[in-house]
Amino acid sequence: MTNRCPECAAKVPLTARFCPACGTANPSRQTILGTVIAIAVLGLAIAVGLYAATRWDKPLIAGIGQAELPLPPATTGDESGWLSAAMKACDARAASEPDAAHFLVAPLASTTRDRDRWRNVSLNTIGNAVVLPGDDTVRGLRDRTLTIDRGAYTFSVRDEKTQAIRRWENITGVKWLSIAKAADIEAVRMQFKLRGKGKDDQWGNAIPRHKGNCYWINVFFDE
Repeated sequence: MTNRCPECAAKVPLTARFCPACGTANPSRQTILGTVIAIAVLGLAIAVGLYAATRWDKPLIAGIGQAELPLPPATTGDESGWLSAAMKACDARAASEPDAAHFLVAPLASTTRDRDRWRNVSLNTIGNAVVLPGDDTVRGLRDRTLTIDRGAYTFSVRDEKTQAIRRWENITGVKWLSIAKAADIEAVRMQFKLRGKGKDDQWGNAIPRHKGNCYWINVFFDE
């Protein structure tokens, strides 16, 4: 494709920088480059918008310093003692950081078929999982009717007031998660999805956020 040089009327390719006959700058080239850049920017904006619309059902909590904190060193063959130590460490850290929110998430699996046992003692339902009391969890790990599940999971926290969501994805094992600046969060709902199972609209009951508390989220996936 060509156009005419504005000076000498010679034919000039659209992408040429200068007229081959007289050396005049080709204005059509700048127009084409500007159009290409505009299309690229528009395409990027559309892609980002589509990603946000399909990825998040609510805005993510932003700029508040969320983190994954280190757990105590692993012990060999004693999941109950190790988890008890992790609970104490989380409690101590939470007490010293009243404006932060701390969650100790322990995904659990039953080694027996007695699922009703865990449903009957559950404290809350979050997504497709039930939350077990700390004592029952430690007891189950000690007598080996429970074990730590190693499957990948997603854990989400939703601010009940603003509906903003913080989501940790594709994590495994026991995780200590925190939101550093959570002073304005009054209550939260939680969601747990193991191995991609569960629905985005399934949330647990609203839980008040008590300053200085570590929330032990001992989750048993209830398929």
